[in-house]
Amino acid sequence: MTAPVDWNTDVNSPPAPLPGGTAPVSCAPEWPGTVAALCRAIGGSLTLGDGVPSDGETIQLGPVVIDSRRVEAGDVFWGLPGSRHHGGAFAVEAFRRGAAGVVVDRAVEVPRGCWAIRLTDTQRALERAAQAKRAAFGGTVIAVTGSVGKTTARQMIHTVLSHRWRGTASPRSYNNHVGLPLSMLRMEPSHDYALFELGASGPGEIGRLAALCRPQIGVITGTAEAHLAGFGDRQGVAETKAELLDALPPHGHAVVGDDPLLRRLARRCAAP
Repeated sequence: MTAPVDWNTDVNSPPAPLPGGTAPVSCAPEWPGTVAALCRAIGGSLTLGDGVPSDGETIQLGPVVIDSRRVEAGDVFWGLPGSRHHGGAFAVEAFRRGAAGVVVDRAVEVPRGCWAIRLTDTQRALERAAQAKRAAFGGTVIAVTGSVGKTTARQMIHTVLSHRWRGTASPRSYNNHVGLPLSMLRMEPSHDYALFELGASGPGEIGRLAALCRPQIGVITGTAEAHLAGFGDRQGVAETKAELLDALPPHGHAVVGDDPLLRRLARRCAAP
């Protein structure tokens, strides 16, 4: 069992490591922090504009944005399929707004100094990029879910941890199959922790999200009668939220709210 964190340590002393993190090793997976490394992680065809180093190994990646209207200079625009349009159709607009590069499903004209990665499935590529970062991440990953209060719990945990450690947390309610990988792409090698919110509209979704981020610490705030559509009843809600517990490793930690349904389901959790 991992030693507990001493929350009473002098705030002026160096912070102890959070439980669950892994020490960096020489054979750790490659960190996808450059254009070339990203292309190796997700596959696809890399096109470099004039004036860009020929191998892309030295080009650092900027923030990932999926809305071309929100692109700022240096961002990476990731064109995802939508209900009405595919984001790849807005690559030109993204470049016009200052995107350094794009990940799209079609051929695009790449301006000077920019780059583009073309592949078939940009959603799957987003998940693969997130998986690559998770594989190389040496800090502690914490996941929070629950029928109510998960966003507040995530914000409170981040506020407490950020006083002593460096880390990142899901922005706003980025808690689905798009929001989670986008949140994971915010992880950096210098971070001690990454805190993610997981949401679901039906059974199996928490399990899939947990499999993507592979948390060492899982927090479930509780269940409620609200938002039962897709779950059937409160027991169905509890079973779905408990998918997070099933994903925790034996050396991990589970934090469960005072909920009778969750307490019973927590008995099957491998983590203490």
